[in-house]
Amino acid sequence: MKSKHIIDATHTGIAKAKRKYEKWSGWREGNLKGAEYVATIYIAEAIQNLNRVGYVTVEQNFKKAIVSSGGSLAGRIGDKNEFGSRFDIAVWNKHERIKGLVEVKTTVTGFASSLERDFCKICKFLRRKSVRFVQWGLVAYFITLWGRTGKQAEEKLLDLTDNIELDAKEYVEHRGFSLKRDCRRVVVEDGAAWTSEVLEIRNPKRA
Repeated sequence: MKSKHIIDATHTGIAKAKRKYEKWSGWREGNLKGAEYVATIYIAEAIQNLNRVGYVTVEQNFKKAIVSSGGSLAGRIGDKNEFGSRFDIAVWNKHERIKGLVEVKTTVTGFASSLERDFCKICKFLRRKSVRFVQWGLVAYFITLWGRTGKQAEEKLLDLTDNIELDAKEYVEHRGFSLKRDCRRVVVEDGAAWTSEVLEIRNPKRA
């Protein structure tokens, strides 16, 4: 199961969620701000439609994900709240093992303010030596920015997403992981610019 296929499906799900939410709101809402659950469901649906995926689960418990990916609960627990946390989407293979994890965000203002907690959670999971089947974790986000003109909005969005990538790369590399960014074309409409981005975190030892 290649992460590239999961990433492409994630972008497809975000785009579909945006179209659906626009329709549901009578075209009054052109973004997914505050509607993460809508994006999560359509991302999960798009991933589930891939041939090599066994199934997907949402709101996957951290502790159960360790066991379901071949890991052990023995050893240092870390943050006492860690085992009670959840991942937005877990991707399972046909042998009923979790192969990857996806976190979804639709309200993003920067790395530290919006994404760092999700990166922390994925890194803590991937660093566990006993979790040998999970190869990657994805942080997917949708972002819309406005400006005086569409061009200004696009420039602001590109600056922000570039800075997010730099901060994310520094964060994961400091912890011994690698980062890969997959972005889609920026769409400019009525003085606003939007796009979807997926940041892939990998443990080089399992690459």
